[in-house]
Amino acid sequence: RSAPLPLLCGAVCVWSLATALTPRAAEAGLGVLAACRAGMGVAEGLCLPCVYQLVARSVPRPRRGRAVALVLAAGSAGQVGALAGAPLVPWRRAFEVFG
Repeated sequence: RSAPLPLLCGAVCVWSLATALTPRAAEAGLGVLAACRAGMGVAEGLCLPCVYQLVARSVPRPRRGRAVALVLAAGSAGQVGALAGAPLVPWRRAFEVFG
């Protein structure tokens, strides 16, 4: 078992890098694009379990529900912000800005 914080940091770095590299991967071919997006998906999939573990370790039991709700709400707010901001930049640049 890994410590959740270093694993979360690594996953976010891989997720962000894979997202930023998506336009270049698309230019390289479908296989490269699929591998890039699969890597992003694996890294993204590690994030919530790490966050839940961090909440379980650091938030008192009576407040855990609220803490998890806040984390999930922040993720949704980030998605809405990215959706609103994406049309303001060229599509290739959007992957770098929001990656």
